[in-house]
Amino acid sequence: MRRSFIAILLCVPKVEVSAVGCPGSRSDAVLLDVEGKRWGDFKPMLADAVIEHLRPIQARYVEVRKEPGYLDEVLQRGAESAEKTANWTLDNCRDAMGL
Repeated sequence: MRRSFIAILLCVPKVEVSAVGCPGSRSDAVLLDVEGKRWGDFKPMLADAVIEHLRPIQARYVEVRKEPGYLDEVLQRGAESAEKTANWTLDNCRDAMGL
């Protein structure tokens, strides 16, 4: 099994690990749990773990998309904040250069 897929599984904190009494870290437990599994057995486990991990993000996305104008408002506030910071930085640079 490819290490990159195991690395993804290790990044999903809520993944269920069945290795009982495994000494060491959570990664040891995950490695014991997937040891010997074929890709066909591992793939659904990985997919389910990633889907479950992303579920709150998906729910928030749906909420945000239901609020008309919310994203435009957030972008506008961010642009105003960035402009203030940029102007402050430019003023400091001009002062430092004596302009």
